[in-house]
Amino acid sequence: MAAAVAYFGAGLALMRFGGIDVLPPCVWKLLTGADCPGCGLTTAMLHLLHLDPAAAYASNPLVFLVLPAVGAYLLRDFLRFSRSEATQA
Repeated sequence: MAAAVAYFGAGLALMRFGGIDVLPPCVWKLLTGADCPGCGLTTAMLHLLHLDPAAAYASNPLVFLVLPAVGAYLLRDFLRFSRSEATQA
């Protein structure tokens, strides 16, 4: 678990301070040519990582709903996992 957190933190640090902006292509847009509802979320996340909420909102305002929801889900999942590990020990 600690290794996963370290790798994730290192990746965020490289993206934030190393000037690495790697955006994966949108498969939906490649196949259909049309924007999907999630288009701009990755760009918005990168703007938030660079502490630019105005640019994030311009990319996709949905990021301000998706990010807290995903964070709450991950926190709930982590707490559930840590409780199950504590009862098994």
